[in-house]
Amino acid sequence: MEVLLLKERKDEDLYEKVLCQNGYQVIFLPVLKFEFSSSDELSSYFKQAIKFSGIIFTSQTSVEAVSRVISHDFKEIDCWKKLPVFVVGNATKIAVRNQLGLESVGEASGNASNLSEVIIDYFHQSPSSLPLLFPCGNLRKETLPSRLHEANIALQTCVCYSTVPNPLIESKLIEITKNIPKCIVFFSPSGVQFTFHLIKTVFSDSFQHIKLCAIGPSTGDALRETGVQDIYIAKKP
Repeated sequence: MEVLLLKERKDEDLYEKVLCQNGYQVIFLPVLKFEFSSSDELSSYFKQAIKFSGIIFTSQTSVEAVSRVISHDFKEIDCWKKLPVFVVGNATKIAVRNQLGLESVGEASGNASNLSEVIIDYFHQSPSSLPLLFPCGNLRKETLPSRLHEANIALQTCVCYSTVPNPLIESKLIEITKNIPKCIVFFSPSGVQFTFHLIKTVFSDSFQHIKLCAIGPSTGDALRETGVQDIYIAKKP
């Protein structure tokens, strides 16, 4: 059975490994492109760990954005080892460890809303007047900033990348119609936004027979907003 993963294939991709071990054929289709920005601003923030109470990563792309601008100087990174690092998802946790050499907490939270509760609990026990650094993308929701603001936890956001659709999506989908997948996995709300209606159009009558899966609750909510109710949502990203 073919499974279409709407993401870029990573080296030693864990999703591919597990699916292949269970007898599935995996098709990758990167549906998003990321354009990095604000490198000077982000670099300046990261060099001043003393001015922050911790850092938040809600995506692997935000980790990559930081990794691109730091010098990987051990002293620079060591300063952040003394501070809490909060993440959504195990994949982001692994990216933080591999690319930045930092350990993190909160990976089981599943989404930004739940992560905000993890952060609030932490700072109730260890209060700080310093802001958290939050490198993020242009499509990030206000859920986490709003919840932290309500809890009087300061936040310094830095929009360091933009999410845009892959211009080759339609042509790649047409190629895939030669062998319609039995299951499609969406990996982000923006992925749903940019591809759902196009997939429905290209796959036509076959679409109703395809199982739709979401990597987490936020992506699941985005799928439900399209009117589809029969979806599968992973408990953990």
